[in-house]
Amino acid sequence: MTIGRRSAPGGDLIGFADDGDAIAVEAPSDATLLFGHGDPIREPVVARGPFVMNTEAESIKPIAISAQACSESRSSIAEIA
Repeated sequence: MTIGRRSAPGGDLIGFADDGDAIAVEAPSDATLLFGHGDPIREPVVARGPFVMNTEAESIKPIAISAQACSESRSSIAEIA
């Protein structure tokens, strides 16, 4: 896929300047384009799986909570079986 004058292989994220009113998109075959808009948050971002936080320490906490919940669910299932 070509967006503007840039090649965009599948899965790429392309950023644009806010200086125009049109974007040219060309695809040699069927393609899906996901377009979104948002204001920059100007904060650090750390992504771990589905969790996005501002610091490495914050990103670890939901993973630990999720792992604990999975472990407890497995224990409950084992007790039932």
